[in-house]
Amino acid sequence: MNNIRKDIISIFEKLDVFNYASWEPKNFDRVKCEQDITKALQHHCPNHTYSDLLLEQLIELKGSGIVKICSYNHPYKIHEVFWAMERIIGNSMLHKPFRFKKSLLYNKHIFHTHHSQNFYCMKNCIRYFKREYPQDVDVL
Repeated sequence: MNNIRKDIISIFEKLDVFNYASWEPKNFDRVKCEQDITKALQHHCPNHTYSDLLLEQLIELKGSGIVKICSYNHPYKIHEVFWAMERIIGNSMLHKPFRFKKSLLYNKHIFHTHHSQNFYCMKNCIRYFKREYPQDVDVL
């Protein structure tokens, strides 16, 4: 019975790996992708600003099919990102400031939302589990 908490967390972590790309990103024409992304941003969020980091991530996603965030390769669908941006601009999607202190965007008055519900579910579950069940006896 000892370490049941650690065993459960380990299982959660193993489940989480199915969300991320295990393949290497493909090569792409960065100039062409940047032009496409700039045009798409002008269409989806006209008269709004966005960070250089977001621009770089969208270029990487458009070009290689994945984007590296916090050392994980995310195979996002780029149209989901643009749809989320449109919904944020239209105030029909919740967004909040970055709270993860290791994030490059922490404390910069930049907001985020989870545009794809497939990612970070298990990370959030693990955080909750660790907080609510700090000892094995709490799990039992």
